[in-house]
Amino acid sequence: MSNTYDTVNVSVSNHILRVGDNSYPLRNISCTRIHHIQPDRSKPVWSFVGWCLLLPVLSLGTTNGTVRLWILVIGFAVQLVRLALRLLARTVHQLIIETPGRSETAAESRDLAQIQLLAALIDKALGNPLAEFRITAENIHIGDAITQYGSNNTGKIA
Repeated sequence: MSNTYDTVNVSVSNHILRVGDNSYPLRNISCTRIHHIQPDRSKPVWSFVGWCLLLPVLSLGTTNGTVRLWILVIGFAVQLVRLALRLLARTVHQLIIETPGRSETAAESRDLAQIQLLAALIDKALGNPLAEFRITAENIHIGDAITQYGSNNTGKIA
């Protein structure tokens, strides 16, 4: 699974919400909500423990004591860095747009204040037909890209 970071333009004008290339008539939006994705911290710990138990077994394949020591040191350092990065991962906040037909994630960010601001601006525009705003926000794409619409079907792109 991969994460890519970019920006997305979010605007309301003529009673239409635009998020990137997507458009939503404000009359079709029933509400907005914020969803929080907490990183799973138990899997990295168990993965680290597993690698720490496996590294000595992997190093037994070499007869040279110095090489065996380097395998252990480098392997342990790599796994320690991976563990630290996964344990320090921040929560991802999603702005969800609710319509009568479905819910759709409009934007994702690690900045909760930014997502709360977008939700507040959209909620204010729902009750005000003259509301207009334009903002550029951080957006994170989590996971694989899947395109399965029309003749441009690419399937899963990892």
